[in-house]
Amino acid sequence: MTMNGKASTREARVQLALAMTDDPSRRGEAEAELRRALSEPGGEPPDWRLHFHLGELASDRAAALSEFLAAVVAAPTADAGGPVDAALALLDGPDAANLASRLDAQDVRRLRGLVNREDSDPAKLLAAHILVLRGEADIVAPLVSASADSPIRDDPALRTANAVSRALELVAQGDDQAALGLLAEQDLPPHEPAAAAVRALALYGLGDLEEALQALIDTVPTFDIAAVRALVWLRRAAASTGNERGGPHRSVAWRGLVVACAGRPRGHAQHRKRAETAHPGHSSARHPA
Repeated sequence: MTMNGKASTREARVQLALAMTDDPSRRGEAEAELRRALSEPGGEPPDWRLHFHLGELASDRAAALSEFLAAVVAAPTADAGGPVDAALALLDGPDAANLASRLDAQDVRRLRGLVNREDSDPAKLLAAHILVLRGEADIVAPLVSASADSPIRDDPALRTANAVSRALELVAQGDDQAALGLLAEQDLPPHEPAAAAVRALALYGLGDLEEALQALIDTVPTFDIAAVRALVWLRRAAASTGNERGGPHRSVAWRGLVVACAGRPRGHAQHRKRAETAHPGHSSARHPA
């Protein structure tokens, strides 16, 4: 409110936008009004609430995730719970890795800023979760290893990233058997693509091509899975025609693929948390203005 008790231009735009959301045919107008409100001076409603509303209105799931992430960054720690839960709800599905990969450079900078915070809060866990899905396990793995915070250490997606990252390091060092042992010790989700790709690479290094192909069965066809499968089939074809020279190959192609796997999206790990607040098409509640 202004000094004379009247609603500011920002407040008026937000109120108008929220009124229009009741009519599905006017959601585009409501979104435009909220974006105009963001450019208006004045602190009420704060930016994070406007980003939250924009996320609720977005018909595109990646756009919704981007808005919820902007809300998390702008919100005080005490108010970040709603946007965090809404973002996690979007990521609780088989297209999680695809959604994370569609975030733009500004969103990635936000994520890295959140994950490097001194304190440990749900926003930091969300950022780590998304970075894992994007394949940036090199950023997240040290956080998991060093953290004494049980929500971080116990998060299934982060534990998977940590295990896969360590196993891939062993494969790169030529210790394929140790990599297989490490993966076998972990309680990883069945057919987790990143783990399957690294397991197949280790088996390839040991020369067990049939088992390498078996490790890739029933996994989501990610880039890593397709590339590893192609490499195994090529070596298998070479062996069948008598063109293979010697034992397990540590070729340029193999080394390049190991490096590539270290930087690809880490599969479709699903987070256990679900939002209590809603998103159109995914949930239903509205955060108050």
